[in-house]
Amino acid sequence: MGSKTRFPSGRALAASTTVAALCLVAPFGAAKPRLEWVQTAKHTYVLMPPTLVTDAAVQSAAWSSDGGYLLVAASRTAPTLENIFHPLTGPMARDPGQAIMLAYDHATRAVRKLWESDTLNDSIEQVVWLEHSTTAYAVIEQRTPVEQGTVITYGLLSVDAASGRFAWVPGMERLAQPPTLIPSPRQAQALAVFDDQPAPEVLLADGSLRSQATAATPVAAAPGAAPPIPDYRPLGAWIFPGANNFWTLREGAAVAHRIRTGPAPLAGIEWGADGSQWYLATMNRKSKAHVFQKLEDDGRLTTVNVVEYAEPAPRKPELLLHNKPMLAKQRKARRGFKNVWLSSPDETWHPDVLVTPSGGRAELAPKERALFFVEGGIAKVRAIEELTEDQKKEMMNAVKAEAITDAKQAALGLLMYGMDMDDVLPGAGSLDVLEPYLGDLSILDNFMYTPPGDLNLTHIGSPAETMIGYIDGPGGRAVAYSDGHVKWLNNP
Repeated sequence: MGSKTRFPSGRALAASTTVAALCLVAPFGAAKPRLEWVQTAKHTYVLMPPTLVTDAAVQSAAWSSDGGYLLVAASRTAPTLENIFHPLTGPMARDPGQAIMLAYDHATRAVRKLWESDTLNDSIEQVVWLEHSTTAYAVIEQRTPVEQGTVITYGLLSVDAASGRFAWVPGMERLAQPPTLIPSPRQAQALAVFDDQPAPEVLLADGSLRSQATAATPVAAAPGAAPPIPDYRPLGAWIFPGANNFWTLREGAAVAHRIRTGPAPLAGIEWGADGSQWYLATMNRKSKAHVFQKLEDDGRLTTVNVVEYAEPAPRKPELLLHNKPMLAKQRKARRGFKNVWLSSPDETWHPDVLVTPSGGRAELAPKERALFFVEGGIAKVRAIEELTEDQKKEMMNAVKAEAITDAKQAALGLLMYGMDMDDVLPGAGSLDVLEPYLGDLSILDNFMYTPPGDLNLTHIGSPAETMIGYIDGPGGRAVAYSDGHVKWLNNP
């Protein structure tokens, strides 16, 4: 069993404590922490500090249906001399690495290593959660060196994110083809469909695939025509001819039912309304009605009248993740990167918050209470805390105080610059010159500079009434005047 690993984070601070801590005002000229928050039409949310998940190369990440757990499949790459000097080519080529699976627990903000491969030849191809469960199933690709090349087989692994237990599904430890997993939409079970007839494939040195029976004398395979796909899309998955095993899986690698039959016809898999039973489904070409058939243990197909599962209408999300592709100039080269933002789909005063300036693979948890992303090769999770009304009021007061403080520092920086430049203020768009006076230019991130028509301070008749800039805040703005004082003005 994989060892239990905890990264430095534990349970994050409560939202109210975080608000108080992040809104502290730093000394003049010193960088201070920034409150990271987003406002929707209904609530106000704060982004908590990140929990580090892994620095290994992430292959996939999947949240449980309730957002309580996140499974991350990754690979710790360890190139060998053979791989460096004789790299594989073709679509099946990949760098060797040790496959690992980690689980993030949202309740405790802890990370646990659930499983790791014993060799550098395994990889995690697919992860599927059972509904309303802490159990997930993972398809593991296994590569075993042989004289002719590398034999490729597949195993099905059950992992439990809460307990850390894992087990191979008996009878599915080494399959020639990857199984198709179709989880029930309402119950903690899944259908696994696979073909146990063909011999395992062998990956040859030239990157081509051959059956293990013919690997020693490879023969060019004739391309076969793909079977036509009916003009409807099943909620489950397509089952193409060749599959001969239909196993119903429950939690903990338990096989609830096995059906082994002849090669299955081309059909879709649909679940019944309560998610307890699956059916082979086709569509009548004339009436366009769906035809459901139950696959019996002896391979017979019995046509049945059932109410199929219908997907509920999607709810309007309260939070969204999106990217803003940008270019940065680094010496003479331009490098592209993606910002990741957490945003409200509704127009609010503060609808966006920056998650990372350069990241990817962002995934929002169900119920939108955490998000996963990769930044600089490091996989991270950030919890999203909803503020109570009292916490929201406290935060808004802190944001207002921060706006006043930043406006005051910006005004003093402008005046100090003017004193050194014969009482002349900088022109519009030239605030970078204030860096020696402010130290931290992020103070100016939200400062709207409104230089007077005459930049000479000595020519301003009423300094206490002449605005030189402002910072918008909740319900108003902090206005800076040319004599250095700042006043809060409420919106009309």
